[in-house]
Amino acid sequence: LPPYASELLATATERNQSNIRKLIEQREEAKKLLVEKEEEVKNIRNKFKRLEREEHEKEDFNKRLVESMRSQVEAFELDKSKLKDEYTREITERAKELETLKSMNGQLAREKIQAEGSAAESRRKYISCCSELAKEKLAKRVQS
Repeated sequence: LPPYASELLATATERNQSNIRKLIEQREEAKKLLVEKEEEVKNIRNKFKRLEREEHEKEDFNKRLVESMRSQVEAFELDKSKLKDEYTREITERAKELETLKSMNGQLAREKIQAEGSAAESRRKYISCCSELAKEKLAKRVQS
């Protein structure tokens, strides 16, 4: 080979070797970057799974809480309904008792009026009898 050809070959070989080293360095950097990115993706997936699990747990908790509250509201409504029925029944009973008492009061008032009338009649008869007796005694005295 001519001397300039061996120089050109040496230069080309050196450049080729330099390019290979650069490519190897770039490949190593790409591998490191790939490993870093895979680690980031893995961390993001784990974080996503954790967040998804937490969200699912929160959703389950909220569902149980809503169901519990719904049950409490239903129990409250049932208690409210029972109390309303009980108070309505109590009011009805008290109203009947009041009507009975009013009726008895009216009857007692009529009986009182009758008794007072009867007592007044008895007083008049007593007074009349006493008056008659007094007249008879006076008439007997006047006659004797």
